[in-house]
Amino acid sequence: MLGYPLHVVSAQTDFHEWLSWILKMHHTTKHNEICVTMWAIWFARNRMVHEGTNQSVHEIVSFICNYCVELVSMIYMNNGVVSDIQVRWSLPPAGVVKINVDAGFRLNQKKAAAGVVIQDENGEILRACCKITYLVLSVFAAEVVTVIHGFQFPKELAFLSITSAKEIAKEFHACAFHFIGQFGNKTTHAMAQKGIKASFGYNFTASE
Repeated sequence: MLGYPLHVVSAQTDFHEWLSWILKMHHTTKHNEICVTMWAIWFARNRMVHEGTNQSVHEIVSFICNYCVELVSMIYMNNGVVSDIQVRWSLPPAGVVKINVDAGFRLNQKKAAAGVVIQDENGEILRACCKITYLVLSVFAAEVVTVIHGFQFPKELAFLSITSAKEIAKEFHACAFHFIGQFGNKTTHAMAQKGIKASFGYNFTASE
């Protein structure tokens, strides 16, 4: 799916030799993707060993591709170059709300900030909030906490009635998750970055 050639490795070939070979085989523009691919495979392996979760090849490849798109957009942004990759937020279908989330994280404070924005089919912001969570030990944990806040916030507004993670699916007629880079998620990203600098969370309504 990613287009890497098959290479038969002998028992005497160590990891460093193999890594040197595969990096030499590809242009430097592919090196980030190679590193992300190895990281994703190792992460999937750990989830299977420690959590019993078996990710499909399609899920792993989808994660790699989406992560690389955001990584490229971040590199362009940090270099002050406008990216050719256009990521736009799209309206949800009629009768459906879209919940966008983004996470901010500071390891030295063990602190995560979750930006959550709920918008309707017209693009109107119904509600928005920033939630602060402490004793968060990793970026991955911060992302997980943020998604949970994305579900809990509608519950607080009486949009939903969720008592546990297992009940989430029962409360939705349909639910779909999609990754979008920062260029298409600017509002929640700004809220998360503001929240990581604050000591308390905050809520917004449509009139504010």
